[in-house]
Amino acid sequence: MALLPHLEILPQESLISYISRVARYHGNTSTFDFLNVIEMSRTSVLRADPEALIRLASMTGNTFERLLDSTWSSPSARLHEHRGEQFHSEFLAGKHTTYCPACLLEADNGEGIGGSQRVGLVDWMFTPVRTCPRHRIPLIRRRNRTHAEAVQDMNFVAPSTDQLMREVERFSPREVSDLQSYVETRFVGGRGATWLDNQQIDQAARACEMLGFVCLFDPNADLKKLKVDDWDRAGHVGYQFVKRGREGIHECLTRR
Repeated sequence: MALLPHLEILPQESLISYISRVARYHGNTSTFDFLNVIEMSRTSVLRADPEALIRLASMTGNTFERLLDSTWSSPSARLHEHRGEQFHSEFLAGKHTTYCPACLLEADNGEGIGGSQRVGLVDWMFTPVRTCPRHRIPLIRRRNRTHAEAVQDMNFVAPSTDQLMREVERFSPREVSDLQSYVETRFVGGRGATWLDNQQIDQAARACEMLGFVCLFDPNADLKKLKVDDWDRAGHVGYQFVKRGREGIHECLTRR
């Protein structure tokens, strides 16, 4: 069954966001109800099962490869993959809801990248991505309240327009961390520093964050008490040393 006219997936849009737009465009219904109608389980979509993506591709006119680029697959129980980069579960903010309030507010005002439809970006679900490159403000990242929120439909998990306005107003502008830029660059096939490039992407990011933590905070501090902004700073600072490999790491550790 083909859904005509075809609705194209947007650059950097997540698979769930796309399915949400298809559901509202073709059926004026929610993501969950749409998946029920086409008899496709949420789990198969979240896991990016090849059979599910092949079927969605035939229905929507997108290629299988384009849909796969908008999500991540799971080659094994703990190992995941996105655009050729492999990583472990901790690299995903899977138990969290993440969004840019300014991006969603633009959609509520009819000026978003998807017009009046809220669009979620796939990069929001990777833990080192903590700042919106478009609006230069921190992303909102909170624990999921229900199991259903694992399906990151921005029409379902994000707050009202009024709440989004309040969230935007309380943030001060900040630049994207160098670590986030590096991670986003690797996902599109770019490279930066040889030592980091030779590491699995999640291990490279964690090395930057932990070294930055050593530089900025008491090494005996409780890691669980660090805020998202603290980790963002740590990743940015740590990247400056780790990108230089052994020499940079040694310099950082001997400075304390």
